[in-house]
Parts: sequence; structure tokens; C-alpha cells
Amino acid sequence: MEPKVEFSRIRDFGETINDSINFVKQNFKALFTPLLYISLIFILAAMATGILVQVKTIGLVGAEMAGPVNAFDGTAFLAGFGINYVLYLLFYFISFTVVQLVTLCFIDLYRKNGNVPPTKEEVWIACKAHFWRFILASLLLSIIVAIATMLCILPGIYLFPIASLVYAIVVMDEAPFDQAFTRAFTLIKDNWWKTFGVLFIVWLIAYFSIGLVALPGTLMTMSGFLLGESSSLTLTGAILNVVIQSFGMLVYSLPTIALALCYFSLSEEKEGTGLMERIENLGTHADTGKDLPDEEY
Repeated sequence: MEPKVEFSRIRDFGETINDSINFVKQNFKALFTPLLYISLIFILAAMATGILVQVKTIGLVGAEMAGPVNAFDGTAFLAGFGINYVLYLLFYFISFTVVQLVTLCFIDLYRKNGNVPPTKEEVWIACKAHFWRFILASLLLSIIVAIATMLCILPGIYLFPIASLVYAIVVMDEAPFDQAFTRAFTLIKDNWWKTFGVLFIVWLIAYFSIGLVALPGTLMTMSGFLLGESSSLTLTGAILNVVIQSFGMLVYSLPTIALALCYFSLSEEKEGTGLMERIENLGTHADTGKDLPDEEY
């Protein structure tokens, strides 16, 4: 039997990616049960508003192609989207944030339970305790990274791994935003490239996994526009894409697991937190350390 993933140890680039995937394999049902249980309402809301936006978009495109009227002037565009587009962005943001929160709370409880998966009720209680603070942190980080990217792309890229660590610190250390932001800079010092590389690769894996599943819908939509097929085919493809992308947000738990592993690896390297925990727990649990790799002892 493959040993359980132990978070509090130093990992290199390859180990972090492999352990992220292994953690999903080992805890697939236990992890995705609370993910669906907690985030489903937000995902469905994002999906519903996304479908409305797609219906209105295709309607505007059809009107543009059918006659001389400019369907994309300011008034028509605003009337066509209106509150639906704003709600879609809001629910998509909340859904994405909740998926991250649930995953991090699951990992935090997993560690505290001695590498035993928590129940969905335990994850729900933890999510409620962190919800508003995590939402606020996510909003602030999105604004900071967006501004940095607009001013110049490089600062946004530089802040990407730092902002990612803040999410983990807010949950694992229960730190306020300012302290979490400062600690993220401290942890990532001399380890920026490794952290960025891990997160970039895992995000690519998640993104292309969703894109591959959504490919049929994309092809249907493109064929409707480019080959002059019926509007029903275009609409069906667009709706299929929205559904897949909405539920595909659950796949973003994989990059969240990777950033948690990066956080604990950096904490162990800089502060030896995992070693101190094992020393403090020495003799208190008969099974302490049984799931750790041999090289840890």
C-alpha cells in the first residue's frame, strides 16, 4: 500500500507535483464529497448565469450577422448582458474561492487528524469559521495582482506564487491578511523559481484537463459560427462549455493542494515546523511517523 502523503517535509520540484496527484488519488472520495457538498450551490449559480450570458451573446452575434444594425453598440451590449454578466463574474469568483477554501480546510484537518481524512461535517464547520476572512483575502489578492499585471506584466507574474502562499497561510496559520502577506514574502525568499515552477505546471495540468473535456463543446460552437450551421448547434456547444467549465472548477483543487505542499515544504525548510511538531508529539501517539518516508528518520 502506498504511504499516505505527509505534508510537513521538504520536497523538490518533482516530489511536489507527484505528491499533489497522489493526494488526490488517495483521498478522491473524501475530498470531493465536501467539495460538492459545500460549493455546489455557488457552482450552479455560476453555471446558470453563465448560460444566460451565452444565450444573450449568441443572440447579439446572430443579430449582428443578420442585418445592418450594430448589435454591439454600447446600449445594446449593456441591455444584452446587464446584471447577468455581473452575477456570473461574482458567482464564478465565489465558486473558485470556495473550492480553494474547502481544499485547504480539508488539508488542515487531515494533518490535525494524523493523516486521516475529515468528514464533510468537519470541513463545513472549518469553512464557516474561515469563510469571510478568506473571501476578503481572496478579493484583496485579486485586486493587488490585477493592478500589478496592468501596470506591467512582470510584477503580476512575480506576485503570483506569493499570493498563492497567502491563501494557505490564512487557513493553516489563521493569520490576518497583512501578517500572511508578510510571511509569504519571508517563506518564498530564495525559493521563488521553484515555487513558481510547481504552481505553473500544476495550473497548466488543471487548465488543459478542463479544456480537453470541453473540446467537443468548443468545436460545436466554432462550427456553428464559422461553417454557418444552425444557431441551435452553436447554443448547445456554448451551454455544454459553460456546464463543463463550471464543474471543472473542482479540478482547481489540484493546484490548491500543490500550493499547500509548497507552503509546508518552505515552512519546514525555513523553520523546521514539521520536525518541531514531531518532537512535541513524540510518545503521545503510537503511530506517529508511520506514514513518513524512510529518509525522514
